[in-house]
Amino acid sequence: MSIQQPVLKHDQYLTPLNHQGIYINLAGSLNHLAIPNTWKYANNNYHVEMEKTQKNIPSFGRSKEIVPESKLEFFLIGRKEIKLPKWIRLGKWISKAEIKIKKLPKPKTKTDLFTSTHPLNPLDVMFTNQVISYDVVCLQLV
Repeated sequence: MSIQQPVLKHDQYLTPLNHQGIYINLAGSLNHLAIPNTWKYANNNYHVEMEKTQKNIPSFGRSKEIVPESKLEFFLIGRKEIKLPKWIRLGKWISKAEIKIKKLPKPKTKTDLFTSTHPLNPLDVMFTNQVISYDVVCLQLV
């Protein structure tokens, strides 16, 4: 039995949404705590002997994990009303997360200079808008 290496699939997940006119920005923390976790495959009761592979997959490591009851905020912008599930799975461990929706007033369209009050990825807007300046904001939680 072999263990699959986690692979980021942002393009696979976000491209179909973009084609539907839906934009999701990066999540920022409203409040969160993180705890360190050390893991070793040898300590897991459910561990099975792995086949030798050509990949360098560690058998131990450390990570920081966001604790339950942490709150994150993200914005989903679309041309039409979008229905979301009450629960989704997130992160490396596919943890369950509850979604609470707060509908905002309809946004105003501007054609002159403006300052966004919420984080946007400059790479997402530079082809449709002229980005004059931006602040780099680290949204990494752990």
